[in-house]
Amino acid sequence: MRQWEMLYERQPLHLDALLLALALMLHLPLLTLHMPAPKKAKGKAGKLVNIDYIEQQIQKRKEQPVVLPPKMPDPPKQIQDMVKKVENEVKKQIFQRSLPPPPPPKPKIQETIIQGPQATKLQEKLLQDKLNQNQNTLQNKGAFQG
Repeated sequence: MRQWEMLYERQPLHLDALLLALALMLHLPLLTLHMPAPKKAKGKAGKLVNIDYIEQQIQKRKEQPVVLPPKMPDPPKQIQDMVKKVENEVKKQIFQRSLPPPPPPKPKIQETIIQGPQATKLQEKLLQDKLNQNQNTLQNKGAFQG
C-alpha cells in the first residue's frame, strides 16, 4: 500500500509544527522559573588570591623549625645476633654455588657406524618369531611338492 504522507520521502509540515509546539509546552515551566543569583557581600572588594612566589615559599619553610622524629631504641642483642647469623648463611649460599655436571661426551660418528643398530630383547624375539614362521611356511611348501 502506498503512503501518501511520505510522497517526497520526508514527513509532512503539519507534523513538524505539532512536534515544535509540544517541545515548547514542555519547556515552558523552565522559562517561568526564577533562580536568584548569590548575593554579593557589601563592603568586600571581591575574592583576591594571594600568590606566593617560589622564593617566598622557600623562605617560609626555612623559618619553620625542623622537627626530627624520635630515635628508635636499639633492638636487643639476641635479635641482632640472629640477624647476623641469617645474613652469613645467606651469603654462604649465594657465594658457594656449585657448577652443574658436565654433559656426557657425545659418541663419535665412526663409533656409531661400527656399533650399528642395537637390538633390544623385544626386537630379538620378533626376529626369532619371523624366522620360525618362515621356516614353517617353507616346510609346508616342501610337503606339497611331494
